[in-house]
Amino acid sequence: MVITKLMGGLGNQMFQYAVGRCLADMNSCMLKMDVSFYKSNERRKYELGVFNIVESFASKQEIDLLCKARNPVRLLF
Repeated sequence: MVITKLMGGLGNQMFQYAVGRCLADMNSCMLKMDVSFYKSNERRKYELGVFNIVESFASKQEIDLLCKARNPVRLLF
């Protein structure tokens, strides 16, 4: 599973989604989005819902499990 953490405005979201989608497709696995950034941010909101994409959101349990994994692969931009 690939979980991409979305942060920032629409342009950043589009880029982060595209990178996550590419990684998920290359590894033949599911892409989930972490939108927790928008729960505590009043200036920005999740905006990818206007596009024709398959939206699958990571649960807090999935995010916590990935963070606690023995050897998680993390990419930071």
